[in-house]
Amino acid sequence: MRPWVRRSFRNRIFVTMLLAALLPMLLCGVLLMRLQIVRSEEHLTRDAQSQLADLRAALDNLGSACSQAAGELAASTVVHSALRRGGGDSRTLYQVLFRCAQPLAEYVRFDVYDRDGFCRYTTAGGLPDEFLDPDWGVLRAAREAEGVVLRSGAEGGLTAARAVRNYAGTALGYILITAEQSGLDRLFSGLYPAASEVLLLDRSWRPVYYSRPAQAAQTADALRRQLLEEGTLSGEREGYRFFARSHETAGLVLVLQ
Repeated sequence: MRPWVRRSFRNRIFVTMLLAALLPMLLCGVLLMRLQIVRSEEHLTRDAQSQLADLRAALDNLGSACSQAAGELAASTVVHSALRRGGGDSRTLYQVLFRCAQPLAEYVRFDVYDRDGFCRYTTAGGLPDEFLDPDWGVLRAAREAEGVVLRSGAEGGLTAARAVRNYAGTALGYILITAEQSGLDRLFSGLYPAASEVLLLDRSWRPVYYSRPAQAAQTADALRRQLLEEGTLSGEREGYRFFARSHETAGLVLVLQ
């Protein structure tokens, strides 16, 4: 190439004119590409923040509705009477329970526990065999709180609990409202693109919900490790972008992948 350029003045003029024409085009192409990347990232961030806002709003609305339903049940004289009497055969209580639970039946399960930690009434198909220690975990937290407390389950999911008290303030039993993986799936459905995933973490960064449940623990561990090592989420890991939003009131973190 170099001998050909040196062969004549015309060739030199040609190469000079070619470079003069192509260099600005190349520079403009590089700058436009960089500008397009920046704009794409800004657009992606705006969309992600909007989707996180929608997810949080859905979670807030569910929390408010559950808190209201738990309050109604805890104040019900029917519930008070049935818990004082004991057993689990009150048809009237079941009517009250299903009436309060009906608007939320798609997302959560309602249970009524007695003061000893045994489930006496439920909106599920059958009573759970699980005994809950009233001096430990969610029942103790509910007994020591004035209103509704929120706890994550050992196997994921969220449980809201409220104590049912007599006029002296003694706990007669407990209202538990549980959102499992399937209920949260329905709650978040349609609020984020099919190509994205949603991860919900508790205050200890343990997975409460993940739209790909088989990888929940692995993804949560990777994000927790990154947070410990770098002090913050860098926003990208293994080809994925992560956007997080804290829910201070509930002690939860929403992550959009």
